[in-house]
Amino acid sequence: MSDFFVGTYKVAIFPKNMRVRLSQSRTALVCWEDVEPHKSAGSSPGLSLAGAGSVLIGTTAAVIVLGLGIGWLAGSTAWGFLVGAILGIPVGVVVTYKRYGHAL
Repeated sequence: MSDFFVGTYKVAIFPKNMRVRLSQSRTALVCWEDVEPHKSAGSSPGLSLAGAGSVLIGTTAAVIVLGLGIGWLAGSTAWGFLVGAILGIPVGVVVTYKRYGHAL
């Protein structure tokens, strides 16, 4: 049996023909406590990909709808949609960055 380090974890390599029971090994094979980072009570929420995607899509859609409404009032929904989409994408990116930029 040989041992080597991966990051900060000690990993044991066992030969394929050797059976090892968990009670016989000296190296912890699974360490659940160190897998997840510890969060303090006052820490801010981390990056949630579903949340970031929702903010991006929701903000972009809201600006498109706003542009569509202004275009409808002006007499051209197609131009309103186009302007809303052109402005909505960067606005969605900026809002998402302001909300989740700390997690990068």
